[in-house]
Amino acid sequence: MSSDAPTNRSLLSSLVSLSLMGQSQQTPSATVIKMDIDNFKQDLFVGGQQLEQMSHNFDRLQKVWGFGCWEWDFCAGRFSVFNSHLWRSMGYTEEDLALIDSTEGAMSFVHKDDLPAMSAALEDEESIGSTFEYSYRLRCKNGSYRWLHLRAASQRDDEDKLLFMSGVNYDITNEKYAEQSLRDNQALFQRILTSSNDGIWEWSRTDSRMSFSQGCWRLLGFSTEDNELGKRRHRMWRARIHPMDRPEFDMALGQALEQGIAIDVEYRIKNIYDEWIWIRTRGDVIYDGEGKVEYLSGANIDITELKRSEERLIAAKSLAEQANKAKSEFLSSMSHELRTPMNAIMGFAQLFDYADNITSEQRENISEINRAGHRLLDLINDVLELARIEAGKLQFSLEAIAIGPLIESVFGECHNMAREQGVNLNFEPHHLTNAFVRADQNGLKQAILSLVNYGIQSCRSGGRVIVSLVDTANDYLVISVRANGRGIPSALQPDLFEPFGRKVSENHNEESTGIRLAICKQLVELMAGNLQYDSEEGVGTCFQIQLPLEKREKFTDKSNQANAIIRDSLNGFEVNTHLFADKCFLYIEDNHANISLLEQYFSQFVDLSFEIADESVLGLFKARNSKPDLIILDINMPGIDGYEVLTILKGDEETASIPVVALSAHATNEEINRALDAGFIDYLTKPVDVEQLTMIASSLVS
Repeated sequence: MSSDAPTNRSLLSSLVSLSLMGQSQQTPSATVIKMDIDNFKQDLFVGGQQLEQMSHNFDRLQKVWGFGCWEWDFCAGRFSVFNSHLWRSMGYTEEDLALIDSTEGAMSFVHKDDLPAMSAALEDEESIGSTFEYSYRLRCKNGSYRWLHLRAASQRDDEDKLLFMSGVNYDITNEKYAEQSLRDNQALFQRILTSSNDGIWEWSRTDSRMSFSQGCWRLLGFSTEDNELGKRRHRMWRARIHPMDRPEFDMALGQALEQGIAIDVEYRIKNIYDEWIWIRTRGDVIYDGEGKVEYLSGANIDITELKRSEERLIAAKSLAEQANKAKSEFLSSMSHELRTPMNAIMGFAQLFDYADNITSEQRENISEINRAGHRLLDLINDVLELARIEAGKLQFSLEAIAIGPLIESVFGECHNMAREQGVNLNFEPHHLTNAFVRADQNGLKQAILSLVNYGIQSCRSGGRVIVSLVDTANDYLVISVRANGRGIPSALQPDLFEPFGRKVSENHNEESTGIRLAICKQLVELMAGNLQYDSEEGVGTCFQIQLPLEKREKFTDKSNQANAIIRDSLNGFEVNTHLFADKCFLYIEDNHANISLLEQYFSQFVDLSFEIADESVLGLFKARNSKPDLIILDINMPGIDGYEVLTILKGDEETASIPVVALSAHATNEEINRALDAGFIDYLTKPVDVEQLTMIASSLVS
């Protein structure tokens, strides 16, 4: 230590003087010698304390996490590693470190890939300055490696000869892994950008401009060789945007900068070939610490093919809608054309029911006409119903439906057919008497009615149609309609639900064409249900409707009332010939067969004035002058149609209060709703059911 030098020199001077005095027989003062000795002891004591303090400091340094110290004594040729935390964390003990006494031993722990450069640097003494830094991998005791960073300082003598090098290593493994992960991510990002067709853009508040990557320009067909294109021509991007789309682009960018709203805008832009392509620009906002927008960054995506696909889809949808409309109009027109002659056929056939001068054979022939007419009318209705379902125009209202009363209502309508066929109807609800399902009231009734009718037709005399209920574990209700009839031949089963696809074998007496079963299946599926069947020829067929079960404890008064109503048929309706005494009816119709039908029918009513107008203007004239109690109006009148006639009637104070019943061959729901919305009091379809018309007239004029 430098503080010891004066004392040592003083002590040495005293000892030399003492020796000389001994030779000359002159003794120095004892006091002087004692003082020099005391000073020497004091200096030794102070120096020891300082050394001890430095030792404690060094010990504490050895405990710092991730640090390890070493020293290389060039004069002695010795390499020393101190027992620091770093070496202990790598699994080495103090005994292991004591064995490392040379640079060769220390270098044996360095990773082979890092060894050449590090060895060359350390062995070249001339290249080692006052400080030295290097990063390398060092082997742990378990064979793994850690990344270390070395920092060292050297000490040289007056002749610049290297005496000592002391250094410290610290663990940078985590930093190296993070650095490698960052490089991997950058490489991955670069690969993604290179392989994708997307371009990256960024706006920076620092230079207040938007920069586009080369990928953006590649979308427009520019060469990737021009690396400066995105930097030099960022204004070109906006200039290439379609003039009609540019305001939307500017607005989206402005909202992002001013309000922090994320960008998502689609626009057309011209490529290098002067073609318009579609680009979708998406981006988000990055704020600084003060909450100001610092960056906007995002991507440009070529959506040209997607837009073209959308255009093709829109065009295809438009064509499909036009086709559906044409189909609906055709079927509606066809329905009208079929119903008009059917009105005459069935209407005049009904008149014979009131004639007394026909034979029993003639009456049987007339009954056959009626049956064939009703069968044809049902077929017309089925075709129209199927067309409405396929066109998506069927209006459904899903609600909780009490299944028990609904099935009883179906049995009521099928009772006469079952009795004529000699077939028994049985309902087996088991424990589900009060069960509810989520369905459409009319749709579900129509589906079950079709299946029960099919079962009755397939049974022989004495057969049975059983409707039973079973609940499933996943909260579905299974409505089974089982008939022990002939069953469905295997060859016919694949096309059972195909409209017009099922052919009835010659020895079967079934009247169904398969359309109703197709309608039934589609109705059930529209109610989120499923229709399945199992059939064995000669044994019978079982249909199963599965619908979501609506759990309820008991019927509510409203649902009980609504679902328990069974509309009575008009069979056996007895005519009261005095029902319309002193009343006046006006029938506006251009079809003379229909006119003749209603004229003959209403002629049996005593004191009823039944007037006819075969064209609209005459009908308006008679309505104003006769002021009838009821007007029966054909909607499809030539010239002024029924809707225009109704508008004129409602606009005239003299006729505004007269009830008007619409009569038309159009039987679609759309047409019926349109008529009722227009102000018709009721709507009847052709061929007209005269008994139903009688009941409606009675309710309106009585």
